[in-house]
Amino acid sequence: MPNFSIDKLIAYFSLDNLTAFFRNKISSFYSAKEDLRFLFDESKFEKYSTIEKIGEATIDSDELIIICSKTTEPITERTGKKRQYDIAKKVLKQEVKDAAFFIFYDDKGNFRFSFVRTNYLGNRRDFTDFKRYTYFVSPTLTNNTFKRQIESCNFTTLDEIIEAFSVEPLNKQFYQEIAKAFYTLIGGTVKINNRNIEYSNVMQLPSTPIATNRKIYQEFAVRLIGRTIFCWFLKNKKSKSGIPLVPESWLSSKAVEKIIEEQNDYYHSVLEKLFFLVLNRKVSERSDYLLPDEHDLIPFLNGGLFDPHINDFFIADQPNYALEIPNKWFLELFEVLEQFNFTIDENSIFDAEVSIDPEMLGTIFENLLAEIDPDTEKSARNATGSFYTPREIVDYMVEQSLIQYLKTNTGITDNDSLTQLFKEGGENKFDNEDTETILKAISKVKILDPACGSGAFPMGAVSKIILALKKLDPGAKWWREQQVSAVPNAIARKKLKEKLDAATSDYARKLGVIQNSIYGVDIQPIAAEISKLRSFLSLVIDENIDDNAVNRGIEPLPNLEFKFVTANTLIDLAEKVELKDQTRIDFGDTESLQVKLQEIRNSYLQAYGEDKETLKKEFKDTQNEIFNHEVSGSGGALNKRAMQLASWNPFGNESNEWFNPQWMFGVDKFDIVIGNPPYRQVLKGTYDKNLFPYSEGKDKGKQNLYKLFVEHSYNLLKENGIATMIVQSSLMCDLSSTHTRALLLNKTTIKEFVEFPKAASDSRNQVFSNVLQGTCIYMFVKVNPDTNHYFEISINNDKNTIFNLVKEPIQQSYINKLYPETYYIPLIKKGEAEILYKLRSEGCTFKEYIESLSQGDLNLTSNSQHYGTEKTEVKLYRGKNIHKYKLLTEVDEYISIHFKADVVSENMNNEYIVLQEITGTTDKFRIHATLTIGGEKYLFGHTANKIKLQNPKHNKLILGILNSKLLDWFFRKTSTNNHVMGYEIEQFPIIIPKSKSFIKTIDKIIYLKQENSDTDDLEQEVNNFVFKLYNLSYQEVKLIDPEFPLTETEYENFSIDEQ
Repeated sequence: MPNFSIDKLIAYFSLDNLTAFFRNKISSFYSAKEDLRFLFDESKFEKYSTIEKIGEATIDSDELIIICSKTTEPITERTGKKRQYDIAKKVLKQEVKDAAFFIFYDDKGNFRFSFVRTNYLGNRRDFTDFKRYTYFVSPTLTNNTFKRQIESCNFTTLDEIIEAFSVEPLNKQFYQEIAKAFYTLIGGTVKINNRNIEYSNVMQLPSTPIATNRKIYQEFAVRLIGRTIFCWFLKNKKSKSGIPLVPESWLSSKAVEKIIEEQNDYYHSVLEKLFFLVLNRKVSERSDYLLPDEHDLIPFLNGGLFDPHINDFFIADQPNYALEIPNKWFLELFEVLEQFNFTIDENSIFDAEVSIDPEMLGTIFENLLAEIDPDTEKSARNATGSFYTPREIVDYMVEQSLIQYLKTNTGITDNDSLTQLFKEGGENKFDNEDTETILKAISKVKILDPACGSGAFPMGAVSKIILALKKLDPGAKWWREQQVSAVPNAIARKKLKEKLDAATSDYARKLGVIQNSIYGVDIQPIAAEISKLRSFLSLVIDENIDDNAVNRGIEPLPNLEFKFVTANTLIDLAEKVELKDQTRIDFGDTESLQVKLQEIRNSYLQAYGEDKETLKKEFKDTQNEIFNHEVSGSGGALNKRAMQLASWNPFGNESNEWFNPQWMFGVDKFDIVIGNPPYRQVLKGTYDKNLFPYSEGKDKGKQNLYKLFVEHSYNLLKENGIATMIVQSSLMCDLSSTHTRALLLNKTTIKEFVEFPKAASDSRNQVFSNVLQGTCIYMFVKVNPDTNHYFEISINNDKNTIFNLVKEPIQQSYINKLYPETYYIPLIKKGEAEILYKLRSEGCTFKEYIESLSQGDLNLTSNSQHYGTEKTEVKLYRGKNIHKYKLLTEVDEYISIHFKADVVSENMNNEYIVLQEITGTTDKFRIHATLTIGGEKYLFGHTANKIKLQNPKHNKLILGILNSKLLDWFFRKTSTNNHVMGYEIEQFPIIIPKSKSFIKTIDKIIYLKQENSDTDDLEQEVNNFVFKLYNLSYQEVKLIDPEFPLTETEYENFSIDEQ
């Protein structure tokens, strides 16, 4: 069949052309028409004139159908999405197919082209959470992504089709274009298609040489691009008559071309005015300025996003023409933006439109901040240790945190029904009494992300709470009344009531959640700015445009300076000053001023114009009063705490050196602390031991920022609060995290650990594509654990398995018995906790049998002058010389004469067990142990562990146990790196067998190893013996070794000689 042009389908959409398209793409497609309107209640789906099946196909044994539906109203990017999603679910339930194409179309040639694949949980089909992938296609759009990805797809497997509908390639391409624009502005190197491309800066800031002010250039560029793309989204928000919030005449490549023809400057004559004189001004206040036509179509937005910063060089409403950005740069950027479809709805994990959505802002700007900084020649991401968290992970963490919060604060424990509240397509199964109880709890929740980045977790929390509120309070009547009644000031209460009564239900919900529940902190000023930007965009998309109303019906955006602050979360206010014979004075003792500050914060949220400036002044004046109280309380001295209190400027763009939630938010402690903190090593002792007594005070070894955030998540919580964070998986087992784990195990009720290895089996599902370490999610409740409390562990996960986790419960109090000195959180699979209990109850720790344990005899780095290739009578053995049951005695390095002669002598006269100290985490075996050879002169380097037992008669018995699959399995349960450390070896569970035949078997293996003969059967005998020795059942053995060769009967009949 001749190739069917996809351009023809777009330009002349019809069912005949659609059928021709599928015939061309899918060889197994056949026509099978069936009217499906009988499935639906006519009143519910009255906006669809047809719902029909037009064909079926089989792709690689998967059955799929093609469904078409004509709408009675024009299709836009937003219209009917949920209703069409419901239609898709209903049809798939009826047809029982693996996948389907759904095409909704109108009379104008617009169509929504969706692919839906049914999720399977084991053998059960899951209809609630199946995923829909969608293109919105219109003959008025470029549709480049649709054409490129669909045309290149061969439609031979469902996975290939999903790849064609994937947002990831689009996001990657879009980011590369934005990165190119960013570096064209400021200069630098950007990697595009595996090529490093060098750019010279085309932007010049007034009296600001780039060589010494690169950060100012970077932040200006991020603000410029962020504001521009924000406005581009506004351009996609249109009234029913099709008039956008920002006209094409202001923001398009044609607008720039017109400016070029007029020989004007686009930034100063259009964009700068859009930012600072239009979006930041009421229409009635714009008359004093010379503005382009149609400015009256652009609403006043407020919100601080378009307040000029000092480094925006727009002072007293006057441009600085020394700020130069070429028109060509804007023309090229806009031509790029016009190649992409934009949607003002954020995608969800189960309903994704293949277009640029608001979440992309977070991805873009966190990645921009992570690009190479020429000043340091280091990655900014490496410098801050931050990584953008995938939507799937955010969704899971937020949902689980909110469910646990509701369980804790309502007494409702029906997990399935609570989960339904936060699922798309779920329902409210609670009665009126429980519904109101849940609503009250949601209205009071306080959620903090202490390292918020671009706002992934705060916005994720907003989305999940809105999902629940829609089910609990469909008309938002209860929610509106609650928000209004919570305002103490009568005038402010009246204003808020008028605002919420005029707003859509979703706007009212979001405003309440953002105003009362969401808080964020980040050390980077631009990150907090992007968090605000995403909050603004989230509110704007839910506003109703009325072209005939004041400000086109758009409510001014809230000011979020007291919701997202720029500060160092890990440094608190200095300690209170206490003078002799005087009480402590601090802001907490100035109660009336504190109340005034809270009133200012509440009023400021909705203020604009002169009121906004007045409140800023009142805040600063009140702040100064508190400062004066602090100084007077310290005898007139300018103590550190007083200076800190006076220095914080919430309205500026500087990063504050300290963070205190009471002072900055008016919140003492939080119900939920959630986020993805930085992973970066810092010097031990950088932070206050009093604030971090576990991670800074007790933990040994290297310090990492994530550990401090783990402890701080505890500090910032209310009693019974919930902490959920994703951090390095070294938290679970690394020695340097020992006492941080002890805090969690002894002071909190842990709910779960979900582990992600550093490499997923499918790289497309990798949680962080450029993080070299494994990661894990932890969740705990800040309350002492009950003795019988169990928490859950899930390992080897990725972005896909997060929807269907396999969890293993383990008794929290038993961790201290399993690992009494290191408090490991073991990496166990389903059914393995019982094996750990059994191993610990059956055996003693290896430490009880050890006389001495050392990391070799010499450090190979610091003692490099004492060995070399010149042959002497003393050999140098490294870890690589150690194999299971065999020491490779051929060496090419030797020890200098007389160096550590006493140790050489001891080695000659004793037999030691030695183990490799470095083994690969994915190696077949992690434990490689053998015995030394008596009478030989040697020293071991530090890449070996050297053990002397209290009783040398136990050497061979323990050697066999160490080399068994059981001990190798036990070690892997707590190893997160490639080292086999002494403290790990000491905790091995050891049983000394009394069997003579076991020793004989070990002797045979050692002998045959020297002869280079096969020992597989004998080593299997050792494994069988050790499994029996530790009293493991056949089922437990199969969990440890799925390829175990014995049948259950053979294993049961296998006996161990205890004579």
